[in-house]
Amino acid sequence: MREATSLHSDLQGNTANERDELMLIARINAKGQITIPASIRKAANMNAGDTLGFEIKGEHVIVTKINSPADAYLKGIEEALDEWSSPEDDAAWNGIETN
Repeated sequence: MREATSLHSDLQGNTANERDELMLIARINAKGQITIPASIRKAANMNAGDTLGFEIKGEHVIVTKINSPADAYLKGIEEALDEWSSPEDDAAWNGIETN
C-alpha cells in the first residue's frame, strides 16, 4: 500500500481503472466517525457538505457521493439570494414593519 503523502501526485496521472483499485486506511473513532483522506476526497470531488451514501455488499462498505438535482438548483440560486443580505439591505429594511 502506498503512503498517503505520495498518493495525490500518483492519482493525477492514473487511469480510472487504476484509481478504482486504490485503497487507503482510516480508523473509526469513538463517535463512529472517520476522516476520508484528502487525496481520496480530491480524486472523488468530495467537499464539505456533500451527501454520501453507504451500501453494504458482503463484507465491503461502498461509499458513493450523492449528486442531487436539487443541490445544483440551490447552488445556482445561492448567489442571487446572497446579494440581498448586505449591511446596506439590513439598513434599508430597518424600521419597516412586516405583517
